[in-house]
Amino acid sequence: MPDSLFDLIGKIMHHCGALEFLTNNAIKTLSTDSILANEIVNLHFARRISILRQLLQARTTLSKSDIKSLCDEIDEISKWRNDIAHNPIISEQEQITDESSYIVVLKGTSGIIDTKKKITRRELVSIVNRSSKTSSTSFAY
Repeated sequence: MPDSLFDLIGKIMHHCGALEFLTNNAIKTLSTDSILANEIVNLHFARRISILRQLLQARTTLSKSDIKSLCDEIDEISKWRNDIAHNPIISEQEQITDESSYIVVLKGTSGIIDTKKKITRRELVSIVNRSSKTSSTSFAY
């Protein structure tokens, strides 16, 4: 039986939590100042990803392309996570298949509906797989 919408969302949240933990851990490990590192891990996640990118470039032997690929993927996954976590999701169909779609209602800064984003079950599964793969990637530094 395929995962339900709730299972897929739960897996995305779990994997993204792991990505945040790994990002924070890498920042703390690569930083030379623990006081600053403890402040950095409280910043908005997009900012932490940017700092992680800089630390990986300056303090590891990872290639620039590997760093870019990893950080770009974390950033992209985190955007999907935010859309899914912070906005209502409405199913368009009773019978759920891989082609079923959901509507993610995106609120603007005023809290009023800004736009609607369609996401298919197949895309949710893809986000689950991408976030799982990325969260199990070793931040080898």
